[in-house]
Amino acid sequence: MKSGHFDLAQAGAATRRRNPQIFISPAGTLVAAETKPPRRIRQDKPMNKLEEDYGHELERQGRGRQYAQTITLRLANGLRYTPDWAIPSERLFIEVKGPYARDDSIAKLKSAAHEHPWATFWLVWRDKHTGTWQTQVLLP
Repeated sequence: MKSGHFDLAQAGAATRRRNPQIFISPAGTLVAAETKPPRRIRQDKPMNKLEEDYGHELERQGRGRQYAQTITLRLANGLRYTPDWAIPSERLFIEVKGPYARDDSIAKLKSAAHEHPWATFWLVWRDKHTGTWQTQVLLP
């Protein structure tokens, strides 16, 4: 292997071992092998009680219960963010959190707000003393 040059013939065994879906043709070029289509795994989660309660709050506000966990936004580094509620007509995405919100979920929400400035993102929680819904608008 020369400096700055990748020799496929020398790296063939290692490439085949690490990437069984790829093999090297006799001409020394990488060729994709036939693979089975990936099996789809459904990971739909039912709504929790807090998210369901906020859906009723949206109906009370006259916004309707439009979309629940159906839109997924792409973020940096291959991450994805699926909001709890989406109202496309208002370009509004709503994340409902309980008292024990994990840091990574809040970070994803902030990242989504930063990477998609065309939309409005809300962080919503229920006040434990009064029972009223509190809303924080995340700025891009």
